[in-house]
Amino acid sequence: MTERSAVPMIRFGEFELDIPDARLRRSGTVVDLPPKSFELLVCLVRRPQTLVPKDDLLDIVWGRRFVSEGAIKTVVSELRAALGDDAKAPRWIETVPRRGYRFIGDVIAEQAPTPAAASATEPAPGPLSKAMAGLAAPAPDGNLPPPGPALFGRDEDIAALCEQVDSTPLLTLTGPGGVGKTRLALAVARARQGRHAGGVWWLPLAPLAPATTDSGILRSALARALRIAPLGTGSDAELVRAIGGQPLLLVLDNAEHLLDVLAPWLADWAPHLPGLRLLITSREPLQLPGEQVWRVAPLPVPAGGEDSTAADMAGNPALRLLVTRIGARLQGFTPGPAQQQALAKICRSLDGLPLALELGAARVPVLGVHGLAEQLEDDAAGHRLQLLTQGARTALPHQRTLRATLDWSHALLTPTEQRVLRRLAVFRGGFTAATARAVATAPGEDPWTTLDALATLGDKSMLVAAAPDAPDARIGMLESVREYALEQLESSGEADATAQRHLLAMVALFTEAEAEALDVPQLPWLAPLEPELENLRSALRWAEAHADDPTVTDARLDLVAASARYFQRMALSAEGARFCLAVRASAETHRDPLRRAGIDLAVGTLCRFTPMLTAEEHLALARRAVQTFEDHGDTPRAHYAHYLAWALALEVGEHVARAHHVDRMYELVQPSWGPMRTRLMRSAWAQDQRLLGHADTFLQACREDLALLRDLEAQAESWIAAHTLMLAEHDLGEVDRALAIGQSAIDEIRAAGRLRGQTQLLVMHTAMRADAGDVAGTRAALADAVPTLGTMQITELLWLAMAWLAWHEGRGADAARLLGWFDSPVRGCGAYGPRTFTRRSIARLSALLDTALGAREHEDLQATGAALGQAEALRVGLRTSDGDRRRAPRPGTPPQTDANPTAS
Repeated sequence: MTERSAVPMIRFGEFELDIPDARLRRSGTVVDLPPKSFELLVCLVRRPQTLVPKDDLLDIVWGRRFVSEGAIKTVVSELRAALGDDAKAPRWIETVPRRGYRFIGDVIAEQAPTPAAASATEPAPGPLSKAMAGLAAPAPDGNLPPPGPALFGRDEDIAALCEQVDSTPLLTLTGPGGVGKTRLALAVARARQGRHAGGVWWLPLAPLAPATTDSGILRSALARALRIAPLGTGSDAELVRAIGGQPLLLVLDNAEHLLDVLAPWLADWAPHLPGLRLLITSREPLQLPGEQVWRVAPLPVPAGGEDSTAADMAGNPALRLLVTRIGARLQGFTPGPAQQQALAKICRSLDGLPLALELGAARVPVLGVHGLAEQLEDDAAGHRLQLLTQGARTALPHQRTLRATLDWSHALLTPTEQRVLRRLAVFRGGFTAATARAVATAPGEDPWTTLDALATLGDKSMLVAAAPDAPDARIGMLESVREYALEQLESSGEADATAQRHLLAMVALFTEAEAEALDVPQLPWLAPLEPELENLRSALRWAEAHADDPTVTDARLDLVAASARYFQRMALSAEGARFCLAVRASAETHRDPLRRAGIDLAVGTLCRFTPMLTAEEHLALARRAVQTFEDHGDTPRAHYAHYLAWALALEVGEHVARAHHVDRMYELVQPSWGPMRTRLMRSAWAQDQRLLGHADTFLQACREDLALLRDLEAQAESWIAAHTLMLAEHDLGEVDRALAIGQSAIDEIRAAGRLRGQTQLLVMHTAMRADAGDVAGTRAALADAVPTLGTMQITELLWLAMAWLAWHEGRGADAARLLGWFDSPVRGCGAYGPRTFTRRSIARLSALLDTALGAREHEDLQATGAALGQAEALRVGLRTSDGDRRRAPRPGTPPQTDANPTAS
């Protein structure tokens, strides 16, 4: 078989899409397509029946090169004309308004014809064939950061490493600081995209502090990077189950500071995933069995003496890197012969280390090429950087060489720049100009001086800015620079004062964000705060270590209260809850009742999703917060506290009085409040209508709420509204309509990359799908939903979904056992009222099992199932067959539904 014969051809209708030859044929005749139309068609047909967002098309087809969405419309119109498709009654390409496009035709992947079979009348493949090579595979999953600056002299390394990844479960890139391990690993990861079915994933470890990082923090960070929902018990076994068996490549970047905890942690679970490939960057090997070490060498430098020709120097990677970086700072920089020799000396003096070359390039605008070369050769002045060469691998030389590099760079900074740099080292994961000014400016100092220093530090490559035209552009440091600056901060005697300003800056940031959290849509609110996670953690941990200071304690209480909603929306409720519980004792005895109430509200918001407190305890705290905020006239927080108390009362049981909370919410509404802030109040009222039996009223309220949220472009909130509308339709027996609403929302969530954060909708839709008898769809949905088991109470519905799956697959005994496990007192299943979807579904399945198995056998099997245990229950729920060969009869009528409303 030739290489070409292994490349798939895609057929749809009378069309043949030949990807390697970049041709579209219609009934054997070549259809003339412009390049972008062909690329867009490939992108769509590789994902049939799947919504492809406009952002994905811009990234894949145009690479985001200053192209507007109008370009997509133009190319789609061209493509439709070539296919003879009608936008109003599409046969092939469907437009999903404001979201993207979907290829709706049936496709068949076949082998491409051999060259001999190709028509002799067809023109020879043109340049587009090579351009389309990257589109031969579907766009892989992953989270790789954007490509960095161009690499020089690494092509052979990239090719060899790509091959080694195939045969090596653990591959570690080692080398001195600044040698370019991160950029090389990113280049390898990008080259591997499309070759791992489970995707290529990136986890930066630099923001994690070694003193406070344990296996739990690593596990949480990896779960977020892989877009896995928070793990229920936080075990490695759960992590392995969540990752599953799909082959994937995981890149762990900057691991050297975490080796003591990282190495044993990886050794415990990674060998259980044979499809996992680990690519790690570290200054030192992990020293694990099976580890292959790739030592990343500095770039080759130009030869000295007269033997070095102009051609040799022009092609030298170290020299090319240096000239490129200087050119980025000096427009039109073109070195002459004398400058070429001086640049070659600089490369040799810096041993070809990429970081050192980049830092040196930043000094050329001030010192000039010859001045820089002279200073590097002036050993007496102590300016020459002492760098490692390949083979000097011990930790101390690494540290000494890096220190020499940064000592030299630091010596070129002004006293103000040095002061600002060391204070900025307190940040983890970057910062904005506003937070930098607040933290790096001590009382009595001019904040504008700090801002000026930010600009000059960026010019001198001590800071790295991303997207400078963005309103909240973040600034960061290379990790080596941050470590050096942190040492300077410790020795300056300013560490505690700077850390306290950092704590207060986080308090201000999250207090301001919390004040508007219910007034603006969730996703735009969250976007500028997502990068602050490590700064928030760092501030809270420092405050915990200095809790004997009353001023620090007050700030700590304020930060915990202000960040609770952030932890919830980041799907880190368990972590946020631990911070809440850690300050409860201080809050209970605090002189300020509002601070205590703030912690009550935070605990009620976060701990309700964890087993840390009972539902009754949550409710008591929420009601105490209600009273405190009411007594002190804090209307916004009183309003939300009433909603939380209503929700928690419902979780305790439908019998608990809660109507007064909704009534009071309506009384507290202020004239200035918009529809976003009153959304929770409307939701509580609608849910109560449902529980009172007013299904039509509930349905109408759900429809109006969803329409309003879409008008407000509140995307995440509209997903929640779609969930309630799905329930409302199901209550009235409109099962197909309910499932369609839920599936549409899930498609949109998946396209936005937020599926793991919408567990409630995913789980409920899976249960409804199973109840309705969609066997294939249920199995597909369980692949996404099962990893969420244990993360919140609603995930227990997945056991009911698996029971229905077993029933519809003819595994009646399994269905009975799983139903027993669902209701098992061992698990502490939540309380479901008689009108809920859950109880309706259980009653219907129980009746079917009584008929099929007999009431006595059904009862015995349920009793056996109650003691299954989660691991065995999961095995039973997901298996395809067992010893039970009796085929349970399928229901003869469509699923019956209770028209009464439900809580779940």
